[in-house]
Amino acid sequence: MKKHLEESLNSLSQHLSVMREEFMAHAPFASESLDYQKAFVVINEFKSKSKASETKAGEMKVGLDIFRIEEPTYKELVDTTRDLELLDQVWSLIREWQTEWLSWKTNRFYDLNPTAMDESALLFQKRIAKLGRDIKHWKVWTVIKNEVDQFRKTMPLIQDLRNDTMRDRHWSRLQSEINKRFDPHAAEF
Repeated sequence: MKKHLEESLNSLSQHLSVMREEFMAHAPFASESLDYQKAFVVINEFKSKSKASETKAGEMKVGLDIFRIEEPTYKELVDTTRDLELLDQVWSLIREWQTEWLSWKTNRFYDLNPTAMDESALLFQKRIAKLGRDIKHWKVWTVIKNEVDQFRKTMPLIQDLRNDTMRDRHWSRLQSEINKRFDPHAAEF
Protein backbone atom coordinates (compact mmCIF):
# COMPACT_ATOMS: atom_id res chain seq x y z
CA MET A 1 0.00 0.00 0.00
CA LYS A 2 2.88 2.37 0.79
CA LYS A 3 4.41 1.64 -2.62
CA HIS A 4 1.07 2.38 -4.31
CA LEU A 5 0.87 5.69 -2.41
CA GLU A 6 4.39 6.65 -3.49
CA GLU A 7 3.53 5.81 -7.10
CA SER A 8 0.38 7.93 -6.82
CA LEU A 9 2.45 10.84 -5.47
CA ASN A 10 4.87 10.56 -8.38
CA SER A 11 1.97 10.35 -10.82
CA LEU A 12 0.33 13.44 -9.30
CA SER A 13 3.61 15.31 -9.38
CA GLN A 14 4.08 14.51 -13.07
CA HIS A 15 0.45 15.45 -13.79
CA LEU A 16 0.91 18.81 -12.04
CA SER A 17 4.06 19.54 -14.04
CA VAL A 18 2.26 18.81 -17.30
CA MET A 19 -0.76 20.84 -16.21
CA ARG A 20 1.49 23.80 -15.33
CA GLU A 21 3.19 23.65 -18.73
CA GLU A 22 -0.20 23.50 -20.44
CA PHE A 23 -1.43 26.38 -18.30
CA MET A 24 1.59 28.55 -19.13
CA ALA A 25 1.11 27.82 -22.83
CA HIS A 26 -2.66 28.43 -23.04
CA ALA A 27 -3.73 30.72 -20.19
CA PRO A 28 -4.88 34.20 -21.29
CA PHE A 29 -1.81 36.15 -20.16
CA ALA A 30 -1.78 38.05 -23.46
CA SER A 31 -4.65 39.13 -25.62
CA GLU A 32 -4.80 41.88 -28.19
CA SER A 33 -8.57 41.61 -28.55
CA LEU A 34 -9.37 41.59 -24.82
CA ASP A 35 -12.22 39.12 -25.31
CA TYR A 36 -13.09 38.45 -21.69
CA GLN A 37 -15.68 35.80 -22.49
CA LYS A 38 -13.09 33.56 -24.17
CA ALA A 39 -10.62 34.30 -21.37
CA PHE A 40 -13.08 33.19 -18.69
CA VAL A 41 -13.74 29.92 -20.54
CA VAL A 42 -10.01 29.12 -20.39
CA ILE A 43 -9.69 30.32 -16.78
CA ASN A 44 -12.65 28.22 -15.63
CA GLU A 45 -11.31 25.17 -17.46
CA PHE A 46 -8.00 25.45 -15.59
CA LYS A 47 -9.78 26.15 -12.31
CA SER A 48 -11.62 22.85 -12.72
CA LYS A 49 -8.39 21.02 -13.45
CA SER A 50 -6.70 22.62 -10.44
CA LYS A 51 -9.63 21.77 -8.17
CA ALA A 52 -9.54 18.14 -9.32
CA SER A 53 -5.80 18.02 -8.59
CA GLU A 54 -6.34 19.54 -5.14
CA THR A 55 -9.00 16.91 -4.45
CA LYS A 56 -6.65 14.13 -5.52
CA ALA A 57 -3.90 15.53 -3.28
CA GLY A 58 -6.35 15.76 -0.39
CA GLU A 59 -7.40 12.14 -0.84
CA MET A 60 -3.76 11.05 -0.53
CA LYS A 61 -3.24 13.00 2.71
CA VAL A 62 -4.77 10.24 4.84
CA GLY A 63 -2.31 7.70 3.43
CA LEU A 64 0.58 10.12 3.90
CA ASP A 65 -0.38 10.56 7.54
CA ILE A 66 -0.66 6.81 8.10
CA PHE A 67 2.84 6.18 6.72
CA ARG A 68 4.23 9.38 8.24
CA ILE A 69 5.28 10.67 4.86
CA GLU A 70 5.67 14.42 4.64
CA GLU A 71 3.13 16.00 2.30
CA PRO A 72 4.77 17.56 -0.76
CA THR A 73 4.27 21.28 -1.40
CA TYR A 74 2.95 20.87 -4.96
CA LYS A 75 4.61 24.08 -6.13
CA GLU A 76 3.10 23.85 -9.63
CA LEU A 77 -0.39 23.65 -8.15
CA VAL A 78 0.25 26.58 -5.79
CA ASP A 79 1.65 28.70 -8.63
CA THR A 80 -1.18 27.83 -10.99
CA THR A 81 -3.82 28.57 -8.36
CA ARG A 82 -2.21 31.95 -7.62
CA ASP A 83 -1.98 32.83 -11.31
CA LEU A 84 -5.58 31.76 -11.89
CA GLU A 85 -6.74 34.12 -9.14
CA LEU A 86 -4.75 36.99 -10.66
CA LEU A 87 -6.06 36.19 -14.14
CA ASP A 88 -9.58 36.15 -12.78
CA GLN A 89 -9.01 39.58 -11.22
CA VAL A 90 -7.49 41.21 -14.32
CA TRP A 91 -10.13 39.78 -16.66
CA SER A 92 -12.93 40.83 -14.27
CA LEU A 93 -11.47 44.32 -14.35
CA ILE A 94 -11.42 44.23 -18.16
CA ARG A 95 -15.05 43.10 -18.23
CA GLU A 96 -16.04 45.96 -15.90
CA TRP A 97 -14.08 48.51 -17.96
CA GLN A 98 -15.56 47.35 -21.25
CA THR A 99 -19.07 47.47 -19.80
CA GLU A 100 -18.49 51.01 -18.52
CA TRP A 101 -16.91 52.09 -21.81
CA LEU A 102 -19.83 50.67 -23.81
CA SER A 103 -22.33 52.64 -21.72
CA TRP A 104 -20.37 55.84 -22.34
CA LYS A 105 -19.89 55.41 -26.06
CA THR A 106 -23.56 54.63 -26.67
CA ASN A 107 -24.78 57.74 -24.83
CA ARG A 108 -25.40 61.03 -26.54
CA PHE A 109 -22.36 63.30 -26.37
CA TYR A 110 -24.16 66.05 -24.47
CA ASP A 111 -25.56 63.56 -21.96
CA LEU A 112 -22.08 62.47 -20.90
CA ASN A 113 -20.72 63.58 -17.55
CA PRO A 114 -16.97 63.99 -18.16
CA THR A 115 -16.21 64.56 -14.48
CA ALA A 116 -17.90 61.32 -13.43
CA MET A 117 -16.28 59.49 -16.35
CA ASP A 118 -12.83 60.72 -15.34
CA GLU A 119 -13.41 59.79 -11.69
CA SER A 120 -14.50 56.31 -12.72
CA ALA A 121 -11.47 55.92 -15.00
CA LEU A 122 -9.22 57.08 -12.16
CA LEU A 123 -10.62 54.32 -9.93
CA PHE A 124 -9.91 51.81 -12.69
CA GLN A 125 -6.36 53.14 -12.99
CA LYS A 126 -5.81 52.66 -9.25
CA ARG A 127 -7.14 49.10 -9.36
CA ILE A 128 -4.99 48.32 -12.39
CA ALA A 129 -1.90 49.77 -10.69
CA LYS A 130 -2.54 47.72 -7.54
CA LEU A 131 -2.94 44.56 -9.59
CA GLY A 132 0.21 45.43 -11.54
CA ARG A 133 2.39 44.81 -8.51
CA ASP A 134 2.06 41.11 -9.27
CA ILE A 135 1.43 40.97 -13.02
CA LYS A 136 3.22 43.89 -14.72
CA HIS A 137 4.94 41.45 -17.05
CA TRP A 138 1.64 40.10 -18.40
CA LYS A 139 0.69 41.53 -21.79
CA VAL A 140 -3.02 41.59 -20.89
CA TRP A 141 -2.27 43.89 -17.95
CA THR A 142 -0.24 46.23 -20.15
CA VAL A 143 -3.01 46.40 -22.76
CA ILE A 144 -5.78 47.32 -20.27
CA LYS A 145 -3.50 49.77 -18.48
CA ASN A 146 -2.68 51.54 -21.75
CA GLU A 147 -6.35 51.60 -22.76
CA VAL A 148 -7.47 53.27 -19.53
CA ASP A 149 -4.48 55.64 -19.53
CA GLN A 150 -5.31 56.71 -23.09
CA PHE A 151 -8.93 57.27 -22.14
CA ARG A 152 -7.94 59.53 -19.25
CA LYS A 153 -5.68 61.53 -21.56
CA THR A 154 -8.67 62.30 -23.80
CA MET A 155 -10.89 63.55 -20.99
CA PRO A 156 -9.69 67.20 -21.18
CA LEU A 157 -10.56 67.13 -24.89
CA ILE A 158 -14.06 65.80 -24.14
CA GLN A 159 -14.55 68.56 -21.57
CA ASP A 160 -13.36 71.20 -24.05
CA LEU A 161 -15.66 69.90 -26.78
CA ARG A 162 -18.62 70.21 -24.43
CA ASN A 163 -17.75 73.84 -23.72
CA ASP A 164 -20.42 76.35 -24.75
CA THR A 165 -17.78 78.49 -26.42
CA MET A 166 -17.29 75.90 -29.19
CA ARG A 167 -18.35 77.58 -32.43
CA ASP A 168 -19.31 76.11 -35.78
CA ARG A 169 -15.88 77.01 -37.15
CA HIS A 170 -14.29 74.90 -34.39
CA TRP A 171 -16.52 71.96 -35.27
CA SER A 172 -15.72 72.40 -38.98
CA ARG A 173 -12.03 72.37 -38.28
CA LEU A 174 -12.38 69.26 -36.15
CA GLN A 175 -14.33 67.53 -38.93
CA SER A 176 -11.55 68.40 -41.37
CA GLU A 177 -8.90 67.05 -39.03
CA ILE A 178 -10.60 63.71 -38.50
CA ASN A 179 -11.91 63.59 -42.07
CA LYS A 180 -15.44 62.76 -40.96
CA ARG A 181 -18.65 64.75 -41.22
CA PHE A 182 -21.16 64.96 -38.37
CA ASP A 183 -23.70 67.37 -36.94
CA PRO A 184 -22.62 68.34 -33.42
CA HIS A 185 -26.08 69.80 -32.76
CA ALA A 186 -28.04 66.72 -33.84
CA ALA A 187 -30.05 64.80 -31.26
CA GLU A 188 -28.12 61.57 -31.95
CA PHE A 189 -24.70 63.20 -31.51
